[in-house]
Amino acid sequence: MTCHEICESKAPLVCVPCNVTPRSVVKHTELCKLVPAEGLKISILVRKCLIEVEARGLNEPGLYRIAGVDRDVKALKNAFLKGKEDSHLAKIRDIYVVCSAVKSFLRDLQEPLITLLSWDDITQAAASEDDKRLMDLVSDLPELNKHTLSIIILHLLRVASCEATRMSVISLSRMFGPAIVGYSRADVSAMSILRETRLQSTVVQSLLNLPMGFWDNMLQAKEETRQQNLAPPLLALTPKTPEPTPVSHLSSILGSVEVVARKKGAASSGRFGKTTPTSRGMVDTTP
Repeated sequence: MTCHEICESKAPLVCVPCNVTPRSVVKHTELCKLVPAEGLKISILVRKCLIEVEARGLNEPGLYRIAGVDRDVKALKNAFLKGKEDSHLAKIRDIYVVCSAVKSFLRDLQEPLITLLSWDDITQAAASEDDKRLMDLVSDLPELNKHTLSIIILHLLRVASCEATRMSVISLSRMFGPAIVGYSRADVSAMSILRETRLQSTVVQSLLNLPMGFWDNMLQAKEETRQQNLAPPLLALTPKTPEPTPVSHLSSILGSVEVVARKKGAASSGRFGKTTPTSRGMVDTTP
């Protein structure tokens, strides 16, 4: 990273290339402008937010269904833009804010992870339950789309496998359909919205039902190359978090994530302190 000498002490701990994020919150941003130039093509925001959810939130019900406070979500996204995400994440007590930031990031992309060019073929393959065809089409997606899609799918499988979250594959498919799949074109007609909304959920559900090894393999080759080049660790817990305890995990790029040990006698109101009606009473109806 290049910076002025007087700014060196204020540089973020994690080196974020200058082309990873824009300088302001802008909707309809191209994914290629939000990912590192080398290694796995996954946004810093997506990687670190998924880490936080898996490390601190897998005992919380309604992940990705309950909305976080909007102003807190915007503040978190701005912290990423300024390279101050680690300290900001460490202060967040409402895990639903982190979940909402992931969904907001995906919604703000100029083009969904399922590209417009491949939209018709992928939705047809999912609707006809042709898994082989679906895997071939996903493999043909741009590299940055594949990497981001793979890490999100593996993460959602982890969320669905935890009974405490009360989020099934079907529920997560409904939450992430519009964000991951989107519509067939930018100017989709009102009459087509209802039909395509159902297809969005079908596609995500089909993706979640694909073999886990398929998604692992999508990331493994690139990750092995990164390790051979002695690149710095991709994932790490945010600083100032309690001593972590290793647990069994999905064999994925998030596999090295460790979960924060639960303190004895935790309050029954949840692991993140007292919950306010504003943060937990609202249901996120915007996938």
